[in-house]
Formats: sequence, C-alpha cells, structure tokens
Amino acid sequence: MKKREKSADAGRQGFSLVELLVSIGVISLVLAIAMPAVQHSREAARATVCRNHLRQLGIAIHEHESAKQAYPLTRTHWATDPITPGRSLHVELLPYLDFATAYHKVDFDEIYSDYESAPTAFVASNQELLSVTVPVFLCPSDRQRVGGCNYRCSMGTAESIEIADGFFVNNVVTRPADITDGLSNTVMMGERVLGSFSPTVDYWRDILLVRGGIPSNDADGWTEGCTDAALTASYVGSDNYSGGTWLRGGWRNTWYHHGFPPNHSVPDCAFAGPNSGGGSGQYSARSYHSQTVNVVFGDGAVRAISQNIAVPLWRALATRSGGENVSDF
Repeated sequence: MKKREKSADAGRQGFSLVELLVSIGVISLVLAIAMPAVQHSREAARATVCRNHLRQLGIAIHEHESAKQAYPLTRTHWATDPITPGRSLHVELLPYLDFATAYHKVDFDEIYSDYESAPTAFVASNQELLSVTVPVFLCPSDRQRVGGCNYRCSMGTAESIEIADGFFVNNVVTRPADITDGLSNTVMMGERVLGSFSPTVDYWRDILLVRGGIPSNDADGWTEGCTDAALTASYVGSDNYSGGTWLRGGWRNTWYHHGFPPNHSVPDCAFAGPNSGGGSGQYSARSYHSQTVNVVFGDGAVRAISQNIAVPLWRALATRSGGENVSDF
C-alpha cells in the first residue's frame, strides 16, 4: 500500500521571518500603549507618597505646637558675622518623626558659612548629620539625594525680611493666633526640586546668580529681576546645591515663597554676593509631578496645586494675615 505523502507544512517547526517580525511588531505596539499607563500609575503612586510625607510633616508641626505652644522656629543660632544660616525647622521636627537620636546629635553652637558649594560642617556631629537621610523629607518623584530636603517652610510672598507675611517668619515665633487668615487658607509647607549638584547648571533645579539691584524687594521685584536675568542672560553664575540638607535653615535648603507660580518656566535667581548660598532672591515651588505641586495647609490638609493657579490666589494662600478672601479669586 502506497504511503500518503506528508504535506509540505506537516513537518515545519518554528516561525517564518515574516511571522517573527509581525509578532515583534505586535508586542512593541502593546508595550508602546501600555508603558505610558504604567508610568502614569507609578507617578500617581509617587505623588501619593509625597502627599503622605507632607501630611506627616504637618502633624509633626502641630505636635510641636501642642508641646511648646508655638510653631517651631525656621532657624536658630543664626550668627551675623559671618552671615550664617542656623539650624532649620526640620531639626525641631525630628523628635516627632521618630528621629530623636539624630536630634540629640545636632550641635546647635556651630558657626559656619554657606557659600555656593556642597553642604559642609565644621563640627563632626553635624558633618555626620549631613549624610543622614530622613525619608519623610524627600519626594519620591525627585532624585533621592542622601541627606537632601524637598519640603520647605512657606515664608510668604517674598524673600524680604521686612515683608515677612508667611506662615513662618525668619527668626520669629508664630502661633495659631497669628494666622488670622485662617489655618485652612494659609500654606504651611510646600515642595521644591533638589539642585543639580553638578558643575553644569540645570535651569529647572538651580539658582541663577545675578548682580545689581532689583526694582523692589517684594514679590514682583524679584520675579521681574529673575525674568530679566533669564531673558538677557545677565547672570554671573549659579548655585547648584539647593536642598542639599535638611539641617540648615535658610532659603537655600529649607525655605521658599510664593513669588513665581508653581513650576514656573523662568529659573529662580538670587543676588550674587559674598554669602550667595541662600542669599536674597526668588525661591519658588517646583516639582516633578504632572503640572502640580503639593502643599500642606495650616490645618494639616494636603492639596495638589495646579501650576496654572492665578498668581494673586497663589500669593494670597501664602499670607497669614493679608485679609484676602480666597473665594474671590
């Protein structure tokens, strides 16, 4: 009996080149569709962690107020010769964040200068603390720098000590009774991206250094000055070490204000002087969240604020006793 001949395809194994290419194309298409969703989901999770960190900081500030009948100072032991930023509000929060051991290592008598260089210390215990990471001080959407700080005290609408209209005031104690605009209407802390810590300036992260005067020392003065410096490239350098430590009080590491709206396209800038690290300038809220920054209000509520918020409203939310009616904006 004659055996049936096998068909040409009966013994074939594997894929043809065309089939392989089609399969790769389909897989690539599926990945191209899925990856943005995965990335969005991951960023949403990171933003949630960020808000939880701010919520914990808000609770710690209120625990401090409950224990000492005052909100923590934004700096302590600030020397005037040389000009030196003292220990930060964040130091005062350590005992309420399960970091009491770190708090007891702080040398509050250290005198140091803060120029445009990486954080340093003259006392061994404080030098050690510069490399201590407190996870609740870092936003997971930003790079995770050892000892860094993303969350800052709201100092109001401008850098000027004379204006001093924020929830916190330079070297002055504030209490709930001082927040006459209402705790729920006044921002207590917000976030800012870390500096690049690189010789090459990153205009989103770093602070441009400018020379000369500014139109005025209020919010408009510095925003106009920074805008002009960016448009004319009239800056003379940059401070690339912003947010390098939670230990130091001052604009460079632990303060910010509401001059520019959140995530503004114009780089922040500061006056280039002998102590330009954290000097007079514009230090605004910035983040890597999608078109928002997170803040915690005086009542402990945490909100994501759109970068498209009206500037008058953004500034009104920064003042503790401006008398603004935020519902009017």
